[in-house]
Amino acid sequence: MTARLALFAALAALTLLAEPAAHSPQVVILKMDDLTANGANREKGEAVSWRLRKFVETVRRLDVDASLGLIGNSLEADNPIYAAWIKALHDEGRIEIWNHGYSHKEFPAENGKRRAEFYGISVEEQRENFAKTQRLAKEKLGIELKAFGSPFNLSDDNTEKMLEEFPEVTVWFFGPAKPKHSTKLILERRVNLENPTMSPNSAKLIEDYKRYGHTLPYIVLQGHPNGWNDEKLAEFEKAVTFLKEKGCVFMTPSAFYAKVTAVDNTKTATR
Repeated sequence: MTARLALFAALAALTLLAEPAAHSPQVVILKMDDLTANGANREKGEAVSWRLRKFVETVRRLDVDASLGLIGNSLEADNPIYAAWIKALHDEGRIEIWNHGYSHKEFPAENGKRRAEFYGISVEEQRENFAKTQRLAKEKLGIELKAFGSPFNLSDDNTEKMLEEFPEVTVWFFGPAKPKHSTKLILERRVNLENPTMSPNSAKLIEDYKRYGHTLPYIVLQGHPNGWNDEKLAEFEKAVTFLKEKGCVFMTPSAFYAKVTAVDNTKTATR
């Protein structure tokens, strides 16, 4: 069985485990985007904005795991306070840092086609963008990034080919529904936290969860905490509290990958 088919089989097993009779808790993965030093007052010794700091405080208080997507060029500047903050967060083990591209930019369209860091450009260009963030994370933070989510959730066939060159990456947020090349664990987006984008909406999430979300083996919730004010953060907290009350377990992407592969290994051992 290929690695890709093995992951599909493992996810199918998790789908069965999600049935109430199996008493297996549903998994929630918090995919939080756009980790940078933007909004921090360096003169006051701030590593990141007050919004990101309050998000992290909230995650700790709620006792859930999460993940933050690092924009690589934020590590180019000499900013030891920022690097130390991310490293400490990583070492705490509650919030996983993942690769969210290098510049998070769109490029001028060509022939009417949208272009971005991981969409509509060559494999070589995509590889350079991706590798920069991987390298900076290792050099500045001592961290090997193991998950990826493209800016704007835009990717193409070249992204699939490029990612196969980075075996340390095991999880791909919102990759193609029908991959041609990828052996990564591709996580789908089925339930939304923000509605509209940048605005957590607990009422809509609860409605969607009751309609169909409760039947899913896992849920990935995308958010942009560096754009949340206190009111939006409170909506995030309501959504998380609801899911915790439903018995959901919050995991980092790498922890979920370990769970999926453990399910597959268990099945193999019992054949």
